[in-house]
Amino acid sequence: MDRNSGGSCCRWWVFNGNHADCYGVAVGVYGVIGNIFTAGDSEGRIMEGGMSQFITELDFRMKEGSDTIYILNNPLIYYSSYLKSLGIDPFVKAPGEFHTDLASVPRVPIVFALWGNRCHRESVEHDLLFRKDSKPNVGFWIANRVFLEAMECRGKPAKIRYPMYWGVCLGSYLCYHKRRVGDKL
Repeated sequence: MDRNSGGSCCRWWVFNGNHADCYGVAVGVYGVIGNIFTAGDSEGRIMEGGMSQFITELDFRMKEGSDTIYILNNPLIYYSSYLKSLGIDPFVKAPGEFHTDLASVPRVPIVFALWGNRCHRESVEHDLLFRKDSKPNVGFWIANRVFLEAMECRGKPAKIRYPMYWGVCLGSYLCYHKRRVGDKL
């Protein structure tokens, strides 16, 4: 679901310039403008305690000579209420030119048919959190939990998000903290 389509867990207030916009289900704006806006970035500011949300859109290209590696054209920024609840910087910012393989789903026919080519935004942020110099720098289990949170935020059904979550929990430990953010794949 995109942030304008109501009904997702991605309800948040953003203040841009002279007005406030509510994405998702309206929760009432009267009396809140001017006292709820806290941490933010160049895209606007998110309400304290706001729901998880991708702040920027995914914009990437395939790496020349590869059919599995992608390069971000612009930063991908995600706000994690889970990280905020832990007292960790809630903004996960994958920089432009970041190299990713998106979701590393095994190319086994049935497995790939069910879970392959899904969750691209969520996979980019998970790949970033797995880098040893990522900001914020989090542990293995926290990075996996943020991946699950991001899939829920994007409206992925449980039959997609939980197998993908358990897949990274069980199969990705050997990749954790092996690369740097700026490494080329």
